Amino acid sequence: MFEDTFGPVALLAAPKVPPTPHRRLRIWQLPSTWHCPLIGTCLTIAELRQLARRAGFDESRMPDYVLHSAVVGHCDERTEIAELIQRFLDRRYAASIQQFAQAKGSDAVLALWRVAYAEGRVEGSLWAAWTHPDTNDYTGTVIYGEMHMLSHRLGATERTEKQRLHTLEQDSARLHEEIATLRQNLLVVQQERDRSVILLEGRLAESERKVAQCQREAAVVAAAEKLKAANAALHERNEALGERLAASQSLIADLEDELAQTRHVLRKTVTPLEATALPGTFPVSAADHPDGPAEVRLNGYRILCIGGRPGLIDHYRRLVEAGGGHFLHHDGGLEDNEHRIDAAVAGADAVVCQIGHISHSAYWRIKQACKQQEMPCIFQKSAGVTTFARSLEMLALETSQRRTGFLVTGKERKRHDHLRR
Repeated sequence: MFEDTFGPVALLAAPKVPPTPHRRLRIWQLPSTWHCPLIGTCLTIAELRQLARRAGFDESRMPDYVLHSAVVGHCDERTEIAELIQRFLDRRYAASIQQFAQAKGSDAVLALWRVAYAEGRVEGSLWAAWTHPDTNDYTGTVIYGEMHMLSHRLGATERTEKQRLHTLEQDSARLHEEIATLRQNLLVVQQERDRSVILLEGRLAESERKVAQCQREAAVVAAAEKLKAANAALHERNEALGERLAASQSLIADLEDELAQTRHVLRKTVTPLEATALPGTFPVSAADHPDGPAEVRLNGYRILCIGGRPGLIDHYRRLVEAGGGHFLHHDGGLEDNEHRIDAAVAGADAVVCQIGHISHSAYWRIKQACKQQEMPCIFQKSAGVTTFARSLEMLALETSQRRTGFLVTGKERKRHDHLRR
C-alpha cells in the first residue's frame, strides 16, 4: 500500500549495518531518520536529561530542543549515550520486546505493531518493532509514516486543547466572580438565620423546661401508684407464704415419719436376702444411712460403667469387685467405638452412665439401649467415687426388689430417682 501510493523512492534508508540473523538491531544500526521520533516518543525530557548527564553532557545549560538534537546526532554511531539509551529502553520495554519476539517475518511484525498502535501502546511497541531482526525496509518505513502522521494529529490536538483551555480559563474567571457574589449573599442569609436560630433556641429551652417539670410530676404520681400496688401485692404474698410454710412444715413431719417407716421395712427386707447372697460386700458411707453403715451385695451382677474419669476406673473396678460383682467398662465414645455400646449394654446386668464424660450421641444411644432391654441404668452427673458407690447401692437395692417383688415408696424412692437423674 505504501509503495503503491508513494513509490519506492519514498522509502527511507535501510538499517546501516545488516543485523546478525535472529539478533535485534541496536539503536546506532537504525536509520538516522528514525532516531528523532524514537527518542522523542520513548523517552521523557527528564529521562533524556538524566541519561545525557551520565554520558557527560552539560545538559543544565541546554534547552530541551538543543539537548534532543544533540542526543539524536550522537546516536548515529556507537557512542556512550547511544549505549545508555539502548540499555535503558531494553529494560523499560522488556515485555514488549518479548511479545514481538513471537512474530516471525516482517508481515507478522507489522501486524503486531498495528494492533498495539490501535490500542494506544505506542512507545514500547515502536522500540520492539524497529529493533526486531525481521523488520525490513518496507515495515520500518510504514511504521515511520504512521508515527509521522501521529505527530501531526497530536499537534492539531494540542492546538485545539490550548484553545479549549483558554476558553475554560475565561469561564473559570467568570465563575469565580459569580461565586464571590454568591458567597457574599450567603453570608447575609447565614447571619439572618443565626439570629432566628438563637430566638428559636430560647423558646425551645423554655418549652423543654416546662415539659420536664410536667414529666417529673407525672413520674412522682406513677411511682406512688406503683408503690401502693406493690404494697398490696406483698401483703397478699406474705399471707400466701405463711400458708405454704405451715403446709410445708406439716409435709416435712409426714415425710420424716414415712422415711423412718420405710427404712425399718427396708432393713427387714434386705436382712433375709443377705443370707442367700453371693459372697462379697462393700460398705457404703454412713451419711446415707443414719441408722448405721450398710453393705452392698452385687451377687455376681455384671455392672457396666460407661464414661468416668480415666484415673478413677480402677477405683470403680475395686468397688464393684468388693461387692461381689463383675466390672465392665466403655469410655462412652471418646476412644471406643460408639457402635459397641449396644453390645456392651446387652452383656451387662446394670449400667452406670457418667454423663459428664461421654459424647452427646452416646448418651442417647445408651438411653435407648437400656430402654429396649429394660436394663437398670443410673445417670450420674458427678464422676466421683462416692457417687459411684451410691449408684451401686441403689442398683443392689433395685435388683433385690426385683427378686423379692418389694417396692420402696415415699421419700426413699425420691432419693433414688434423684440418683438416677
